[in-house]
Amino acid sequence: MGCIGSGLVVNDMGGVMMARPDQHRAEASDERPDPRVSLANERTLLAWTRTALALIAGGVAVVPLLGSDGPGARFLLGLPLIALGAVIGLVAHRDWRHREVAIVAGEHLPPSMLPWLLAVSIGVVAAAALLLASGMVS
Repeated sequence: MGCIGSGLVVNDMGGVMMARPDQHRAEASDERPDPRVSLANERTLLAWTRTALALIAGGVAVVPLLGSDGPGARFLLGLPLIALGAVIGLVAHRDWRHREVAIVAGEHLPPSMLPWLLAVSIGVVAAAALLLASGMVS
């Protein structure tokens, strides 16, 4: 295993994982970060971008399907999905940029709020869909 800085090591299979305290070595000031870490960060951005596009497409698809149910149904399901997709796309880019800066600086990677944001938002949209399906909201 090789140490790549920022508390990360590359294992024998090429995967990146957190280093044990005894695996750290002194980093030279001219040492560059392993490009695999930056590429993994970019793949994460692309995955979140696909998620954002899927949410936007789902919201766009739901709006005409619920057109006969009145504007309340469209508002409760379609528009929040579209807005959530836009927010996730923007936050994903911000997270990617912050992580790139941390990788180059050899700092710890900042945590992401995207999984929490997505989980809570999908829960809210699912609750709205349940209310629509039950007929409590029209």
